[in-house]
Amino acid sequence: WLQTDYLVNVYYGTATNNWGSYATQGVYSFLARFPEMTVFDEWYNITLGENDRMTQHFVQEDGLAVELAQGYLNTIINSLEEPIRIQQYTGLEVPYSDLMYDTIYKLLECYVYCSGPGFRGTNIGDSNDYTATAHARLIYWYNNIFRDNKMFEYVATNGVSGKMPDNATTNYP
Repeated sequence: WLQTDYLVNVYYGTATNNWGSYATQGVYSFLARFPEMTVFDEWYNITLGENDRMTQHFVQEDGLAVELAQGYLNTIINSLEEPIRIQQYTGLEVPYSDLMYDTIYKLLECYVYCSGPGFRGTNIGDSNDYTATAHARLIYWYNNIFRDNKMFEYVATNGVSGKMPDNATTNYP
């Protein structure tokens, strides 16, 4: 409770990257397990607002994610995925607006567009990108959230079905 209280009342409003998404993931994780708390509604609504605040910083105007290295981009995407997994077990609605789902879509799209050959990482910065694949990242999102996206289907199925990205490598200004 003390850690969650700190995140909601002190830390929220300070981060615009994976640190912030881990904070909201942690608060949601706590709330999903203890919905009987008297501060539940307040903290849930603040978390919904914090997600909307942060999401405005996750993707730049040209579509490039705030985290350039795919390892860090993977971290943001994973921390946004975990609440959806928790929701599947607890039933508590994830504190994501349509804006957040649109941003997640853009993060995944950037992940694909910044991949190297075979939709693998390109090892930018201090990340282990060469061990990551867009395929591994897209499987969950395609199967559970973005079923209608043919490009995500192509990457998630390793090209078995779907449509290859029109421009698999994108240069961002």
